[in-house]
Amino acid sequence: MLQAFVITLREGLEAFLIVAISLAYLRKTGRPGLVSAVHWGIGVSIVVSIAAALLFQQASNQALWEGVLALVAAVLVASLIVHIGLFYWRFRRDLFPDIVAAVAAARLTMIPIALSLQYHGVH
Repeated sequence: MLQAFVITLREGLEAFLIVAISLAYLRKTGRPGLVSAVHWGIGVSIVVSIAAALLFQQASNQALWEGVLALVAAVLVASLIVHIGLFYWRFRRDLFPDIVAAVAAARLTMIPIALSLQYHGVH
């Protein structure tokens, strides 16, 4: 019982972090109109989770459903890997040069600060 509680708590915290980061990003980028879509997504996911739990509790062949859902999860993870790979190459082509230039510029501005801190004995 404690093990299930800890897993549920961890998953809930992960979901909370994802929603909080999404909401913060939408507000910071000036797209508050999409915040309601996030709220709708939260509500729909709660309703679907409850309905799925009730449906799977009454399933006659739970081992079969576990196998089917494991295959669905594997397909979803594989598609996630493909999409992340595609995003990586777009990121590398479009954004990476700008990031490298920004880091190089930041290093140049940090050199005098680092030297002054070292001169004053701050480590």
